[in-house]
Amino acid sequence: MVGCGGQATACSRCGFAIRRTGAACAAVYFEDEQTKEMRVLATSGDRSDEETARQCEPMVARVMRETRALATADCLAAPLKRHRSIEGVVAIHGLPKDQPRVEKI
Repeated sequence: MVGCGGQATACSRCGFAIRRTGAACAAVYFEDEQTKEMRVLATSGDRSDEETARQCEPMVARVMRETRALATADCLAAPLKRHRSIEGVVAIHGLPKDQPRVEKI
């Protein structure tokens, strides 16, 4: 399955995020230990639009710097932490325009 960002790996957690939010696609980014670049490890969704994924990359970098979740009208990105360090980011792209971003639990 080819997901958003043109990646060939599908991720069940990404699929859950898509079903839960109604988004077009989701991606998991991890920091390469040697180069420190963010790389897409897994994707899922019905869009293979690399431009959509690229639009959220600045937000992914900002999440890594600020160590907190961020959202725009089209993208939600949250850090993946282990102990006190951030190892990656999960980003949900193509959020529906008609749904609230925060749910009360």
